[in-house]
Amino acid sequence: MSCLYRALFGDRETAGHAIDEHNKKEFMMTLTPDIGDACCTSGNRPCQVHNKPGSFTITATTEATREPTSVAYTVMLEGKDKDRRAALVRLQEESEKLAQCLGGEIDVSLSPLQEYSQTEGEGRRETVWTVASSTAKFQLDQENFGSVFVALADAGFRVGDPVYDFAQDLEPGADLYEEAAALALEKAQATAAGGGFSLGDVVGVGFSDVASDPALRPLIETSFFSPSLFSFNALRSQPDPEPVVNLDPEVFEMLNQKVPVKMTTVVVSLTIEILPAA
Repeated sequence: MSCLYRALFGDRETAGHAIDEHNKKEFMMTLTPDIGDACCTSGNRPCQVHNKPGSFTITATTEATREPTSVAYTVMLEGKDKDRRAALVRLQEESEKLAQCLGGEIDVSLSPLQEYSQTEGEGRRETVWTVASSTAKFQLDQENFGSVFVALADAGFRVGDPVYDFAQDLEPGADLYEEAAALALEKAQATAAGGGFSLGDVVGVGFSDVASDPALRPLIETSFFSPSLFSFNALRSQPDPEPVVNLDPEVFEMLNQKVPVKMTTVVVSLTIEILPAA
């Protein structure tokens, strides 16, 4: 152990243990007493410290959560009647009702029309129905998700399983790297103040980013949640709230859905020179 290193940090094992305990929560730091091979070995032999200062490396991380930007739903439209023409009219009515729920700004794609016969009962009670059906697909963004979903549930539509889309760029932005570097420098300055030494130049930089697999988060904890989905909460602030009787079970079922979110972690390491205290 060199004299300069001993003077700055005292006993290596004690200092290292204290640093490790502190870094478990916030950051990691490794000390590199890069001052040459000469050291105090025995007797009064002077320590031949090279001019090159020592250095240490400190690492900080920042994280960013990315939520989906839109969600795609499918709705089965169906018209059923004994008469084929009447079945087609009923299907058209369902299509128009869906269009009213979605408004004019949401695009809807319809699958090709399908027709089939459905037999119910037996013998004299047998009835042959004509069923005309089509599948509607559309996308909702975070702004219109809540109101449209409630409108669909109120209209009696059965909404299929959602497909969430991450349209935005999931690459970490420069702000994440800047934040991680600033945090690393802040920790280095605090370490220098506590250790009684000064910081020199930054002589090394390392960085990386890692995107984690999607994790599931309750819809109510994401940006897709809208007050319109939980409008009955407003009744609780009234002195004599009226009983809620018209809440569609599908709305509650939807609130229990899990939304996938992705997280990106940025790691920045700074290697900084160690200088004597000013």
